[in-house]
Amino acid sequence: FGFILLLYFIYGAAECGFKKRLLAGMGAVQFSSEIAQKLPSSQKNNFDNTDELRQQAKALANQVQSLQQLEQLNPQEEQLLSDLKSELAEINKLGKKALAKAQRFASSIETILPEAIYSASQTAKQAISNIGETLNSFGWGSETGQLTQAGSFEDKIKLAQELSNNAKLVRIALIAGRMKQLAAKKQRTKTNNVPQEPYTVEMGNNLNRVLPSELINLAIPELRPLFCKSYSENSLLQYRLRGFDTTVRGPIVICLDSSGSMEGDKEEWSKGVAIALLHVANSQKRDCCILHFDKEVRRIDDFSKGQIDTLKLKNSMLSFYRGGTSWQKPLDSAMEVIESSQYSQADIILITDGECAVESEWLEQFLEKKKEKKVNLFAVLLGCTESTELQKIANQTIVLNSSSHNELMQLSEKAKIEEIFTI
Repeated sequence: FGFILLLYFIYGAAECGFKKRLLAGMGAVQFSSEIAQKLPSSQKNNFDNTDELRQQAKALANQVQSLQQLEQLNPQEEQLLSDLKSELAEINKLGKKALAKAQRFASSIETILPEAIYSASQTAKQAISNIGETLNSFGWGSETGQLTQAGSFEDKIKLAQELSNNAKLVRIALIAGRMKQLAAKKQRTKTNNVPQEPYTVEMGNNLNRVLPSELINLAIPELRPLFCKSYSENSLLQYRLRGFDTTVRGPIVICLDSSGSMEGDKEEWSKGVAIALLHVANSQKRDCCILHFDKEVRRIDDFSKGQIDTLKLKNSMLSFYRGGTSWQKPLDSAMEVIESSQYSQADIILITDGECAVESEWLEQFLEKKKEKKVNLFAVLLGCTESTELQKIANQTIVLNSSSHNELMQLSEKAKIEEIFTI
């Protein structure tokens, strides 16, 4: 049943592209698995092997028929015929019992099958949503990212399974999905004063962008009710505009605190923000760098023009080091990345949860470089109070008092979080 359903989903979605076929297949597997768990196990009922009984009965019936076709039976043959008939009757009795048992089992399934199918379909729907969001966040088939790896079909399947089966990556991806929504909202408000041009058609009720063909209905009295109906339903055809910011800007460098105190919610939340920022960098055609640090710089992942290498991003998000905390070395490394770029107006986003002192001489040199390269430094402080040291370094310090990413998504914190995406 599950195999047939899997084939139906996969080949039914054959025109939808590899990613959608993959999601359909994973959803079908989840659906079938859930159904199998909810239905009673046939093994617990100790069913007789009906195929074996059927074969035995057929063989005995053939022997009985052969003997009955003889004109005259000797006593030995008569006894054999009697024994065969008795054995055949016994096997037929066992077959009837097996059939009745199977029918009772089928009836028990029939009573719970509708609820099992509904429950399994909901589970599969949620699984597809989570897997889809995970693949999108990691650059597979999203609008702003792309899967850059070459490789066989099997390699891609394996990578997708690794992403969807790792609970930590799924949680990070779901956080990233919410963050991308906040980022998109903030980025839209930034482009209000940027020159715009129409590039496609959408539905809505913005009279400034409604197509002339729709305005004809407004001009004709008999068709005016149709126009009003479409207006109230936000279904008028209108132009969609896009803005072009011609300013070429330097890289986005994301410094992720990988100290032991970040482990858990704060680590996942910070990495969700990093993925959302990577998508912003992609949309702005800016280089992006994700830098992991504790007391040292532990790992640096470069994404040219924000293009998302799914395998590299997966490995980056799984990295965590549990050391102490020092800001000087990661910020020095961030500045080296920026200085190696030919562009100014770069952004550094430092996400940390602790206070640490910086040397006065280092601070003076860093601020001078930051001013020279026109670098903006956003500092995000998780789960603690204001940091006087961060205020010395950063253009803007965003203090988020909660240490749980669920609480960080509350309305009281969302306005602060949006400020991260003003880059």
